[in-house]
Amino acid sequence: MNEWRYAKKNEVQHESGFVLQLLAGDWSDPSDLSPCSPKNMSVSDAARLLREGLVYAQTNPFPSPDSTISSKQESTKPKRKYGPRTLSLRKKNQFDA
Repeated sequence: MNEWRYAKKNEVQHESGFVLQLLAGDWSDPSDLSPCSPKNMSVSDAARLLREGLVYAQTNPFPSPDSTISSKQESTKPKRKYGPRTLSLRKKNQFDA
């Protein structure tokens, strides 16, 4: 079931485009769900994906912010303007010696 991912805390998405949104309750005991399937999907496929989406959300908790800290820390590092092999060309200024 690796075709599933969380789009938001209350929304899981299948690679086919099927989206299952939790409107009320929690994933272990949902009281209101909103499935959205692509136009060309059959009703039986949509029903199967609804069941799979529920199982995925119940067995895979939403990733906590702590688990993404390392990727956020990497993204906050200042980016190098020029790499070690970058050639920087500029016009010679009259004040440059």
